[in-house]
This record gives sequence, C-alpha cells and structure tokens, in this order.
Amino acid sequence: MPAGPLSILGASGSGPGNFTIGTDGRGRGVLNISSNASGPLVTYHFVFYFVSPWLGFLQEQPASDLSRRGRTGEFLFQTVTAPIALPPINLTFEGGTTADTAASLHSAGVFQVNGAANPVSFTVTADTSKSGVSSQVPAATGTGTINIGDQTTGRGTVTATTVGAIAGSTGAVIYVEDPSELLLMGTDATLQEPQIISLDE
Repeated sequence: MPAGPLSILGASGSGPGNFTIGTDGRGRGVLNISSNASGPLVTYHFVFYFVSPWLGFLQEQPASDLSRRGRTGEFLFQTVTAPIALPPINLTFEGGTTADTAASLHSAGVFQVNGAANPVSFTVTADTSKSGVSSQVPAATGTGTINIGDQTTGRGTVTATTVGAIAGSTGAVIYVEDPSELLLMGTDATLQEPQIISLDE
C-alpha cells in the first residue's frame, strides 16, 4: 500500500501529515493532518478517492478533538510553476460555492479580471443565498484587487470595495490552481462558515 509523509502549506505555516493509498485500483486513500493553527493540536482525518492523477474528492471523518465536522471537498493538481501570478490579460471567471451546512452562505458569480500581472483589478457580479432563508441577495456588484503575495504557492489576497461582493465577504484568500482556475475563501470575521469558491475561465 503506497504511503508517505505530507506537508500542508498555508498562511499559518505548514501542517504535518501522512497518507496511505490502497492497492486495489479504486483510488481510495486515508489522509491525516495535524494542525494547531486554531488553538490546541488537532489531528484531522479524511477518506479520499482519486478520479484521475489531477483530481480527487475527500470526506472528513471524526477528528482527534471528537468533533464531527463532516466536511467534503475536492483537491486539484496545481499545474502552474513558480513564480505564480495571474496573467496580465483580460480574463473572465465564473463559478460558485457548494453547500456544506445549513448555516453556510452560498454564492455564484462572474469575475472579470483586468490589468497588470500582479496585482490585478477585477469587477464582480454575484448572487448569494442561505438555506432556510426565503430571499436571496441578488446581483451584488463590486470592484477590487487581487494580489498574489506568495508566488511560490500561488496564494494571494482579494480585496473588494463592496460589502458582500465575494460570497457575502469583502475579502478572501485566493489560490491559483492554473491560469484558468482559481480557488477563493471569504475572510470576513462575520462569516462563521466561509465557503470555498471555485472559479473557472
């Protein structure tokens, strides 16, 4: 059974981990990640499946703090090489979030990116909704900037001029998966359950 160490890179540093993958050809594996970024050391456990060498899906199992978060997600092969920056051309990205919990705010929208390679300016138009709420926030628009601060990992920050323009947030972290695909997560302190936003050109 293939196995190995793993390091997760993020704004708060790296998180050590390990994984194993079964040899039955089903692409199923187990992933364990330890982190103290939010306080006491917690080991998170996931089951994952590879769809291809470039795409996989994962589902959380109970963590060492006995919580039952039950998060799901996907992981992608990062196809860009350092230094990573958004191209200095006009691009249009569209996409949205996926439902995790009833308290989550969800969004779908269009990002028009313009300008120099780093930072770039953008215009966004997005719709948001929340489970159990009869009315949605229609067509919130805003402008802002995207700055890829870490051109080794492709991590950057997004700042909008309009409240709620990015899945209910005015700010986000961003990762460049490749020049045609971006991943964002809202960073406003009022967002108790921020969503992952997948944008495709």
